[in-house]
Amino acid sequence: MLFANLLKVIDLLKKFHCKAIYVDGSYVTSKELPNDIDVCWEDEDENGEDIYDHAELMAPILFASKEEQQQKYNMDILPAHFKSIKGKTFFINYFQLDKETDLPKGIIKIKIH
Repeated sequence: MLFANLLKVIDLLKKFHCKAIYVDGSYVTSKELPNDIDVCWEDEDENGEDIYDHAELMAPILFASKEEQQQKYNMDILPAHFKSIKGKTFFINYFQLDKETDLPKGIIKIKIH
């Protein structure tokens, strides 16, 4: 189910010429039964133009509450260059920090064509 939902979100982002997503959360760990996926999406198209206006108008779920996104896709879907919950860094950078140790960690980048 998680993978099918990830494909749905990728298809949605393709409509706005999103060039990549970054995947994090229990889905990319060794956890046998992950419960969700965290997705951070590139908010510029291949020409460097931001895609917020189109995405917000055509796919409001990308800007919906965490609860709504979890209910529909079992994932958090966040624009890469919005400020994180703590407001100190962009989501793309926040995803690359271990929440327990605050040390850098890797995430998965998936290019969208």
